[in-house]
Amino acid sequence: MIGKLTKGTSFGVCVQYVLKEEKARLLEAIGVEGSPEQMAEQFELQSLLNAKVKNIVGPTSLSFSPEDSLRLRNDDALMLKNRS
Repeated sequence: MIGKLTKGTSFGVCVQYVLKEEKARLLEAIGVEGSPEQMAEQFELQSLLNAKVKNIVGPTSLSFSPEDSLRLRNDDALMLKNRS
């Protein structure tokens, strides 16, 4: 698996970017729900709870190796297994 960290600008941009792909699936959401716009607003409200946080958006992209992509493509349970 290869990870890529980027600097984000807003929750709205981040949520729209993640969910814009036709094949994108939201596997789990804790603390947010609803439409992408509602999720972005909920993230924004949560960020106000800690004034010390300066960089509130930090998207991470994960790319699986070709060997892993075949077995993970249609197995959401496996993707969520052993998450922290």
